[in-house]
Amino acid sequence: MNKNQNFWIQFRDWTAFGISHHVVMLIYALFLRNCVPYFIPELKWEYFFIRIFILHFVYVIFIHVTRMTTYPPGPPPMAIFGNSPFVNILKPEKTFLQYRAIYGPIFTLHLSQPTVILADYKSIHTALVGNGPQTSGRSSNESFVLFTGDRENGDGVILAMRQKWKDMRHEISRFMNKWYGAPMDELVLTHTNALENELVKVAKTQSFVDLRDPLAGAIANVIQQITIGRNYLYQDQEFQTQLRDINAVVKEIMTAEVFFVNCYPWLRFLPEGILRKWTNYKKSGFRLQQWFRTILEEHHINRHQGDFMSHMIDLQESKQEQFNDLSIILTCGDMWTGGMETTVTTLRWGLAYMLHNPDIQTKCRKEIEEVFGNGLPDMSKMNQTPFVRATLSEIQRLANVLPWAIPHKTLEECNIGGNHIPANTEIIPALGAILNDPDVFASPDKFNPERFLDEEGKYRVMEEFRPFGMGPRVCLGERIARTELYLIFCSLVQNFRFYLNIDDPLPTLERCIGGITAPPKPYATRVEYLGNRSVY
Repeated sequence: MNKNQNFWIQFRDWTAFGISHHVVMLIYALFLRNCVPYFIPELKWEYFFIRIFILHFVYVIFIHVTRMTTYPPGPPPMAIFGNSPFVNILKPEKTFLQYRAIYGPIFTLHLSQPTVILADYKSIHTALVGNGPQTSGRSSNESFVLFTGDRENGDGVILAMRQKWKDMRHEISRFMNKWYGAPMDELVLTHTNALENELVKVAKTQSFVDLRDPLAGAIANVIQQITIGRNYLYQDQEFQTQLRDINAVVKEIMTAEVFFVNCYPWLRFLPEGILRKWTNYKKSGFRLQQWFRTILEEHHINRHQGDFMSHMIDLQESKQEQFNDLSIILTCGDMWTGGMETTVTTLRWGLAYMLHNPDIQTKCRKEIEEVFGNGLPDMSKMNQTPFVRATLSEIQRLANVLPWAIPHKTLEECNIGGNHIPANTEIIPALGAILNDPDVFASPDKFNPERFLDEEGKYRVMEEFRPFGMGPRVCLGERIARTELYLIFCSLVQNFRFYLNIDDPLPTLERCIGGITAPPKPYATRVEYLGNRSVY
């Protein structure tokens, strides 16, 4: 970005800063002009306005100086709204890269509170790995505390911190060790076969369909079998209800109403009809919580089902205070949400890019057939399919399914890249900025799997490519997600051709407003069953 663009961005920010405070003063003046003569007729409203103006002016200077000396540099925040009006909600990584060019890789944006943005690999690695224990906290915003009820330590696993998080993470890792390897591969392939059965039906009718629900059904059943021991047909009404609720939660959390509740917590006490999106977010979240509570009650009666919920109930006998019912419910919900939404979104992006690049789809199929023939894909042979791996990496890079990441919080003071970061400061490790950084990935907007191949055509591991994060908070489901992405993608490309007729619209490759995730805009495809492998 050139100096001229930098200047206009700074000019815009400072202009908005000044105008917003003038608007606040205008509101003060209108309020005083109408109220003072009514309540204190003997005094002129200008008397109060001059004093409020001086107080406001002093306050703005004091806050500005405090922010400059406390946090890394950044754009001036507007009154009431902070910097949020100028953040690209659909592609925040673009905004982060713009501000990085002006303020450097570590800067502060005022969102619901002052938030430090880390926008290059070195600073993120320093924060999450070098200062891992200090930066492993989670936000205490109202939108999170609403469900955990614990502002100090959080709950579950995604929103938990300190010892509560360590204990739960340890138990998840201990439980999942028995699934990794052949049992996980078999589970994924079983549900992939059910997905393929649906696709065969689509192929027979030559329909033009959106495959979101079949994909969601297959991936959800993998994580549901692990966490709560349940499977559903994707048309099942109970399952569809839970999908609607989780979609509402991940979408509404990024809306303006939830943002304002996080900024001004007293707004949560307003009548429900006023903040409808906040109300929908709250109700959907508590409905999901109640669904998991019902399943937990069933597990208390029918013990030892071999799933994670049963594992945690067994632990309750000796560790009731550490692993109470709410902790188990929230953790299972975290695993279910995290294990489904991001993988479904990535595969939907993958099929969209295959429709845009049929030559790459054909090249992937050729490599899969050379390695697996008509047999089932196998994780043990993944290294023999470098182009498929490169294609999946490029899909993940461009999809950037968690563009906002999940904010961290400093539990102690720390130093990141020469910047002193106070305790209880929110940090956003902008991994999406790295994935779209032209200094790391040439022509970052271009779909180019070859960037992940070396001169010999072997898969090239890039240190900066960390879609699952890094440090103590690295995604717990990374191994499951990699297995699902590889086996499902290979199975579908091996056995089906995804194509469009000449009059069918191409997917737009634009994100829709998906909340904390970044799904593609809805699109449809046609499916041809190639019969390379029998579907039973």
